[in-house]
Amino acid sequence: MRKLLPPVLAIGLGAAGPALAESRYLADFDQEPYRASADFFQLANPLAALGVTIYQRDGRGALQLGYNLVASTVTTELLKRATNDTAWGERPDGRDHAFPSGHVSMTCSAAAFLQHRYVWQYGAALYASSAWTAYARVHTDDHHWRDVIAGCALA
Repeated sequence: MRKLLPPVLAIGLGAAGPALAESRYLADFDQEPYRASADFFQLANPLAALGVTIYQRDGRGALQLGYNLVASTVTTELLKRATNDTAWGERPDGRDHAFPSGHVSMTCSAAAFLQHRYVWQYGAALYASSAWTAYARVHTDDHHWRDVIAGCALA
């Protein structure tokens, strides 16, 4: 497990990097609590899933989580590029790269991993924070409902 931990952390956090780069900024909680909470859960959910794999002493699971996050991020980014020049690519506030939601894709990916790897109860808390993230992204006009639903469906 000790030998696997550094590469798994690098893979998992590397997968979160492009999703964060897609975000305009990391929101200040005092100014924009909805946007800040979505930014927080985008990173907290994968890290919580990694924490469960470490707690379970599941090195293979930690590696699988890293692969899962990379696959989810790559698929999300490819779909964003493919749909950017269509009506689905425009966000409610007019910016590009709306479909699907990278924030929700990342949070749901971690939840789905825990649900399928261990038991559904592990994934339930992360699904709750994923639902909040989806609501927050729509509430702040960063996404349409179709974008957040597609982001979670990718997971």
